[in-house]
Amino acid sequence: ASVLRDDPVLAFRCNVVGAYNIAVAAVACGIRRHAHSGPQAVAGAYAHDFDLSDDVPMRPGEHIYCMTKYLAQEIWHVFADEYDLEVMVIGGGDLAGADVGPTWSEVCKAIRLGLHVPSFPRPYEVFHFISDQPNGKYSGEKAARILGFRPRDDLKEKWLRKFE
Repeated sequence: ASVLRDDPVLAFRCNVVGAYNIAVAAVACGIRRHAHSGPQAVAGAYAHDFDLSDDVPMRPGEHIYCMTKYLAQEIWHVFADEYDLEVMVIGGGDLAGADVGPTWSEVCKAIRLGLHVPSFPRPYEVFHFISDQPNGKYSGEKAARILGFRPRDDLKEKWLRKFE
């Protein structure tokens, strides 16, 4: 995935127009299942909340990167509904520097699983590939249930070490 975070024009061209062009090409080529990267919806506006699921509404805020990735996700959502696509939106493992794992190699493994499951419950599914948190803030339940993905590191040891 390409990422342009700070220049408004380039970010829009890359993240929004790029997503649209890929979606149009996918429909034209008859490719039904896609993985689209995006920021974690559970970060930012939900920073003080707990028990967050992958299905919380995206709140992009004012940052150009989050706004353009949000628009790209909306494009994929419309294409999934209108053109009978299956779209897996994936967020990586690092929430605003919070280091909630897994590594990008594990995220790639999860994407592979998503490309091979028989079907998704809905045409457009958002997955936050994050480790369960000892404090119950984030959960990787949806990825485990639908994709069979569980990160290797549950972070309990890592978090406990910080407080020793």
